[in-house]
Amino acid sequence: MRSQCGRNAGAMGSYAKEKEKEKEKKKKKKSTPKKTSSPSTPSTPWSGVIEGTSTSKEVRTKTSTTRKKPVRKKKTKKAPVVTEELREWFYREFWPHYPLHVAEEKALRAAARRIPKDERGVVVAALHDQLTWPADLTFGLNPKRSHLPNPETWIQDKRWKDEGPKEDPHRNEILKRLKETKRQAEKEDRSGW
Repeated sequence: MRSQCGRNAGAMGSYAKEKEKEKEKKKKKKSTPKKTSSPSTPSTPWSGVIEGTSTSKEVRTKTSTTRKKPVRKKKTKKAPVVTEELREWFYREFWPHYPLHVAEEKALRAAARRIPKDERGVVVAALHDQLTWPADLTFGLNPKRSHLPNPETWIQDKRWKDEGPKEDPHRNEILKRLKETKRQAEKEDRSGW
């Protein structure tokens, strides 16, 4: 049988034979186990080879090169100190005036964390001010609003620092016009139109 180049398929050239020998040498280097200098293991070519498998699979001992990471201590939050003075202020000046009475203890702890002693008067003044804000705002504490923040949330977010609604000189006129249009619509409905 002849190959395309005109030589016998069975016969190999000298260059091809040399390449084959080099490949075999590389395979042997890869497949032979590395010799260890430990006295407990014999230095035979089969030492370190898993029994029942080919010689290309070696048992390799993994040396521990990874360092242990230092253990970090978890930071624990200090519990807020609820003093008797704070408790008295909270129940005398804040809690009775806040329109939503839920999560009382959480609100007290939040006050211990977030309201400094010198700002307590400002907080009460802001609370009374926000109670007078119009109910149609998306913020504020008007009891007519559909949603009020929990007292804990109000304190945590420092909502006493919220700016009030800006006075719109045309607000009253707009509200009057809205009321008039509603009245006219009601009159038309009554008349059958």
